[in-house]
Amino acid sequence: MGSNRLRLSLALAVLVVLCGAISVSAQVIQVDGATITEYGLYAVTEVEQTIDREDGGRVVDNWRLTEATTTVPATLGTSFGFQFVIEGKPVAKNIEIGFRLTHPEITDPESGRSMTVQQWKDRVDIGAVKHTAYAFSTPWEVSPGDWTFEVFYGDKKLCNKTFTVVEQ
Repeated sequence: MGSNRLRLSLALAVLVVLCGAISVSAQVIQVDGATITEYGLYAVTEVEQTIDREDGGRVVDNWRLTEATTTVPATLGTSFGFQFVIEGKPVAKNIEIGFRLTHPEITDPESGRSMTVQQWKDRVDIGAVKHTAYAFSTPWEVSPGDWTFEVFYGDKKLCNKTFTVVEQ
């Protein structure tokens, strides 16, 4: 009788642990939106990590805001974009977000490929600060007009910001 009670106690303990594990792994992710906390012209103060993306873009850490503006000079070397925070629960949960950048037509002279939209994905923790930006690193990218960044969680648009690139 004592061994049956011990087995039953052990079985209940395992069940409690398993239910707790299932409950943690089944946490509901709630993404409410995103708040833009700063925007404008940026300078890279130190490159800690550079990762080439499939769309040819690069991920760069340590951006520093140099001017809060939505007017961007059409000048080689100019970097512009914004910083944002994903709002939702659970805080610190890592999620995949999508980005879309719509801009005037630009054409890569090497490939001959023209584009007006660029899209990519990245991961971010809910509640963490994230940057997205564009740098005019080659002359063919410098194109006056409206440049609009959009951030998505699945099909849900979280935030957007439009910059106007102007000739100097």
